[in-house]
Amino acid sequence: MNDALKATVYFVQCAEHGPERRIYEDHDIRSQGGIQHIESDIERASYWFVGLGTILGHGALSGVYYTLEQFESLRLPERSRMRLGRLNPAFGRPAFDQRVFEVVFNTVDAFLSGWKYEDKQCVYLYALKSLDINPTLACISTSLATTRQVFCVIEASVVKYWGDKHWDPTATVPTLDTILDETSFPIAMELRIRGGDILAQVVSILQSASGGNIN
Repeated sequence: MNDALKATVYFVQCAEHGPERRIYEDHDIRSQGGIQHIESDIERASYWFVGLGTILGHGALSGVYYTLEQFESLRLPERSRMRLGRLNPAFGRPAFDQRVFEVVFNTVDAFLSGWKYEDKQCVYLYALKSLDINPTLACISTSLATTRQVFCVIEASVVKYWGDKHWDPTATVPTLDTILDETSFPIAMELRIRGGDILAQVVSILQSASGGNIN
């Protein structure tokens, strides 16, 4: 690859902005003190993150650009294979707590994927930004390990965004240009252990005190 156009791509589950794709060209990496410094910065602001690989930019008068096909070729691994960020409630906690939070996050994320709808031009999607757990993750994990079933309330922060109907949804993340709305609302959830697996399901969406509605 031409070093002047080569870029390293990260997927970041950012607690402030939601899922995002961060692109670091070689000059960015050098100016920020190397890849270790960049990853330290990402770690401080994220739930999870992972390096997806490198792509080759295309030079133009307006700068360097990348194609959607290039991003679609960088497959996103499961969260269990990503690195934990420091804003993840399970950061630094036992593996069981990490698994509990991952299952809760994945369950809410999958629930939101069912809200996707289309019109003639666009597809409308929902992305999970962050979760606020009540009671704490430690309390939920302890109760779940003891009783093997627990109910809890999760405050979910969500963004609604649009995309082209022909885009690969697994490679599509919200950006400043595509975000349409964002809100938060409480979700009642049930967690249980069955056959050694941690299972979770959304019981209901509760009435938000702010009256937020993203549909």
